[in-house]
Amino acid sequence: MRRPSILTARPLRTVLRLLLAGWLLGAGTTLLAAGPATETEVKAAYLYNFAKFIHWPDSAFSDAQSPLRICVAGDTELLGILQKILQDKQIDNREVRAQALNRLDNSIASCQILYHLSASGIDARSLLARTRQLPVVTIGDNGEFLDLGGMIAFVIVDQRVRFELDLAAIRQADIQLSSRLMGVAYKVREAP
Repeated sequence: MRRPSILTARPLRTVLRLLLAGWLLGAGTTLLAAGPATETEVKAAYLYNFAKFIHWPDSAFSDAQSPLRICVAGDTELLGILQKILQDKQIDNREVRAQALNRLDNSIASCQILYHLSASGIDARSLLARTRQLPVVTIGDNGEFLDLGGMIAFVIVDQRVRFELDLAAIRQADIQLSSRLMGVAYKVREAP
């Protein structure tokens, strides 16, 4: 008996999602080639690759030479991995840098992406209140982050790191996402 091909055994959409997800994680694969990636390594690769599929308004940067900053609150391991991934990387002719965010102050405005670890000691509600009117993509480490007003949340589904999006929060910040990024999201909350 002949085995069905992968395209008939699985819906084409699932195959396309897997291919795009693999491409999204592509930057991290060279760093992670030594063995299976940890959850932290996968999240770090996602943070870099998200930036490739996001368009910020000009007001998100102080000038044309300003770097794209990915700020990390409360996860020094992820920050170290991300700094290795970002060595000599550019997106849209901007250097990409990772930096720690240790407290809520005016430095938040210099971030284009802000990752918040729930165990960081920085209150998520306070962080989101400070970023609500800024073009900063806020990303959290669990699904509840979206309920608080965050834009992207990492979730674990079938022992894999996936992500959910909240389009209303993203649009409120005048940020545009590529439809390709939305296509590989585990769940997309639509704007009301």
